[in-house]
Amino acid sequence: MQFFTSEEVAKLLGCTESNVRYLRRDNKLKPANPHKKRNFLFSENELERFLSLRNNPTISPTPGTQTSEQDGEPISNTRNKNAEYREVIK
Repeated sequence: MQFFTSEEVAKLLGCTESNVRYLRRDNKLKPANPHKKRNFLFSENELERFLSLRNNPTISPTPGTQTSEQDGEPISNTRNKNAEYREVIK
């Protein structure tokens, strides 16, 4: 079994090391050595699990992609429209 450092995981995921730390903090990526406070190692199986969840939106919906019941648009877009509407009214 192969293990990857945070730096290597960041390169594989196409993000920064800070993003990898946030993913670990939010329990989206689980290190192979959770008892450590830093210098985490991630197993190959864990990376495959994370990538399969990230690439398959039916298994793990991402925040902000929920749709409003009114028009079926993402909630974030609905909020932006409401803010624009309030500005027009003023």
